[in-house]
Amino acid sequence: MSEDKKDKRITKRIGVNLLVDYQSDGHYLFDFCSDLSTGGIFIKTTRPKPVGSKISITLTIPDTKKTIKVDGQVIWSQPSGAKSKNLSVGMGVQFEKISDEDKIALQDFVNRYTDSTEQLQAS
Repeated sequence: MSEDKKDKRITKRIGVNLLVDYQSDGHYLFDFCSDLSTGGIFIKTTRPKPVGSKISITLTIPDTKKTIKVDGQVIWSQPSGAKSKNLSVGMGVQFEKISDEDKIALQDFVNRYTDSTEQLQAS
């Protein structure tokens, strides 16, 4: 991969299908995420918010039922009907405000998920 195309993320991310609810501009919405890390989330939606939009997200970690609340900002958006073969329809959200407790719970989940996936691949 060329230097320009390298993934600049500094946190581990996992591919996971979780229901998330989020609030933006006074509207409550429900969609699924397909990519999650302690630094951000990709939300699959046919109605992505514009870049720069502030949103509040709530998700539940499946194995512990812990509810995580985080505020973030849309850093990229791929609307329905866009002409891109490599990007899914939805929006990438960078986390801006998360409590220490929620961040630890999210990091623990990402680590558990990553470890179990690596064990399955090694088998």
